[in-house]
Amino acid sequence: MSLETLEIARSARPGGLGLRAQIGLALVTTLALSVILIGVAADRLSTRALEIERRHAAELAARAAAASIVRVSTPAFVIDRVEQALIGHDAVTGLEIVFDDGRVEPRGVVGEGIGAEAPIDGGLVRVWVAHPGQEAARNLVGLLVLYALVSAIAILVLSYVLLTRLIVQPVEKLEHAAQRLARGDRSPARIEGAREVASLARTFNTLGDDLREERAARERRLRETEQALRELEQALKEREQALRALEAAKVSLETAQSSLVRSEKLASVGRLAAGVAHEIGNPLSAILGFVELLRGGGLEPAEQDEFLRRVQSETERIHRIIRNLLDFARKPEGAAVGEPAIVSEAVADAVHLVAPQKDLRGLRIERRIADDLPRVGLDADRLTQILLNLLLNAADAIETKRARQESRGERVDTEDTILVEAAHEEGKDASAGSVVLRVIDSGTGIDEAARAAIFEPFFTTKPVGRGTGLGLAVCLTIVEEAQGSIRAETHSSGGACFEIRLPAHA
Repeated sequence: MSLETLEIARSARPGGLGLRAQIGLALVTTLALSVILIGVAADRLSTRALEIERRHAAELAARAAAASIVRVSTPAFVIDRVEQALIGHDAVTGLEIVFDDGRVEPRGVVGEGIGAEAPIDGGLVRVWVAHPGQEAARNLVGLLVLYALVSAIAILVLSYVLLTRLIVQPVEKLEHAAQRLARGDRSPARIEGAREVASLARTFNTLGDDLREERAARERRLRETEQALRELEQALKEREQALRALEAAKVSLETAQSSLVRSEKLASVGRLAAGVAHEIGNPLSAILGFVELLRGGGLEPAEQDEFLRRVQSETERIHRIIRNLLDFARKPEGAAVGEPAIVSEAVADAVHLVAPQKDLRGLRIERRIADDLPRVGLDADRLTQILLNLLLNAADAIETKRARQESRGERVDTEDTILVEAAHEEGKDASAGSVVLRVIDSGTGIDEAARAAIFEPFFTTKPVGRGTGLGLAVCLTIVEEAQGSIRAETHSSGGACFEIRLPAHA
């Protein structure tokens, strides 16, 4: 037990008289009350006993006088002798001869004290005895009180010794055992004294054993708790390290994803650039021809104006194609990342970007965009990148189908179509719902083996050098970051159908 616990136990110890002082005070109080009661009783009893003694003496004196006088006509000298013999003896103060006719002949002091009568011939003799004096009563009471006091003191000493030996000393030993137990001493208390005190000592020893076991169990629990706390601290440190590592991995993953999206975007830009280079070749040839004609001279003013107008038109066409490509390759200044996109504008941008590609010549891109579509929770640049990948893949699928038809000597279908659909689906519980985009082509479709791995990185069905296998994986990453979904299946027309669900922006 700690010093603080001992101090609390000492401060909680009750004050006042000890057990010895309390027993002594109780015995002294009992002795005093006993002596007082004995004194009062002795006073009453002694007074009553003296009165009974005097009355008995008066009766004896009256009978003696009656035996000597015999009759009221006894000579006077005989009555005088009887008077002389009685008065002064046994506290007799006087006597009276009472005649039958009522006459009274007093001798000595009569009418005071205790009177007794005895019959004689012709009347009666009445003897008067004095009341017992206060001095005699006090003497008797003093003797009784002294006897009672001596007896009470002897009983007091004997009771104090016995109570001390049977109760006080065993209780004090129990107190010392309790103090030793508080200091951590495990020695038990001695079982002695009265039955109740001995039973108390046995109970104390049992409680001491229980307390020692509880203390040992508490110390074990404390050690286990400390060990658990140390393990918890170690686990928290390891968790913090894991969280830091996870955060670093998350940052690295986000950086890698951004780099992957950017790389795929640049790959798309490179593919678009090849188509743009081929597309701007014809306008450049026309511009060079018009410039040569203008330099040759000899033209009419109207012809010069027409040639200049056509040069300007072809130049603006080249500028528009290059500007669309640059706008897609880098975000415009001031564009907010994550700003909800307008679906129709993103579809139009994607169509304009792929329009110069030679793979899409002879293809018709049909758009079915529902009116009043809500914005989607994805910025326009990323939505355009997704649509651009799907349109280029659709063009590749149609080109593959045509190549197979040519190799088999079949008639090549020149009315292939790529359909872009967008519709709004209402959500439940008053939510904004979602926007569903579908890109459907009339190509070769998707077989079962390719459908299971089509969104995995580096998976491609194109020939070597025609694709990186990252386009659809990047599309999946962008869509999932926007809390949406994308899936691929074979359409009923035989071509591929890519369906994208994006949460509508409220």
